[in-house]
Amino acid sequence: MRRFDYDNSDEYRDDIDQFFGDEDDDEEYELGVIEMLQANFVAFDLNRKLLKTAIKMAERSFLWRFWPIRWKLKAISDTYYTLNSLVEIEKEDR
Repeated sequence: MRRFDYDNSDEYRDDIDQFFGDEDDDEEYELGVIEMLQANFVAFDLNRKLLKTAIKMAERSFLWRFWPIRWKLKAISDTYYTLNSLVEIEKEDR
């Protein structure tokens, strides 16, 4: 079996460097992935806060205790989507 020594062989060095890519490209890719993950975390946190607020608002209804579960879920869902649309309108205004 043939042994390969990267440091002492110039013959295949360009092929190997091209296969693994440049370090600059890797850094740009990693920064892009980090920015995308940060944006996802911010969106997830915003959705969580909106859902929490929607539940609190729906629970303030006078008839909350008497409603069946499907009406409660619908009230939460309607409130969440209303709040979400308000947030989207605010984003567009900026």
